[in-house]
Amino acid sequence: MSGVVGLVGRLAKQASALACSREHEREADRIGIQLMGRSGHDPREAAKARGNPLDELKANPDSDPTRNSVLFATHPRSDERRTSLETLTAGSTGETFEAEYKAQLAPFRFDLLDDELKRGRFNETLALLDRLVAREPGSAELLHFRGEARRQRANPGDAELALADLEAAPRTGQAPAVSHRSLGHLHKSMNQPGAAGDAWRVYLERAPQAPDAALIRQSLEELKP
Repeated sequence: MSGVVGLVGRLAKQASALACSREHEREADRIGIQLMGRSGHDPREAAKARGNPLDELKANPDSDPTRNSVLFATHPRSDERRTSLETLTAGSTGETFEAEYKAQLAPFRFDLLDDELKRGRFNETLALLDRLVAREPGSAELLHFRGEARRQRANPGDAELALADLEAAPRTGQAPAVSHRSLGHLHKSMNQPGAAGDAWRVYLERAPQAPDAALIRQSLEELKP
């Protein structure tokens, strides 16, 4: 009996400590928002910084461990924290410095998105890409990665959506060469060998020294009747 009492006491102590930790996080948020405002940044971006990853996690309902048990959370609940930040920053103004941020990120974005795709968590990746495409609807880079994410996920209806993105990317005149490789694979999976061959030939013209060029040439040979 004493062991059970001791266990209950330890759990209660842990829960109290975590509640204290969550209050510290709330205070840290309040201080951070004040500092953002003083430095000229728009404090409203804090809620977006919290909310955007939350929306991605919600694309896979079981991926956020803090939503299942407050006891094991070290921070305020995700929804609570976003709502709190939105309340604290309502009516605020300031600079987002978005153009400067995008300019600094531009040389690395393709590789970052490629790494994101390689995680294989396509629901989360598509939540991210849907948000980015909504802000940059004509971005060939974003259209490519969204199309490729849908092609690889291969849920019902994904092939048609992937095709729309992967065909839209080249129409911008700025699509990466790999968009044509992806189109080739997609057309082949849709039993469209002629279109697959056309896409792969464009890919090889644009990237003749690509690491997978020999494999694509072999795939082209296999398409011949």
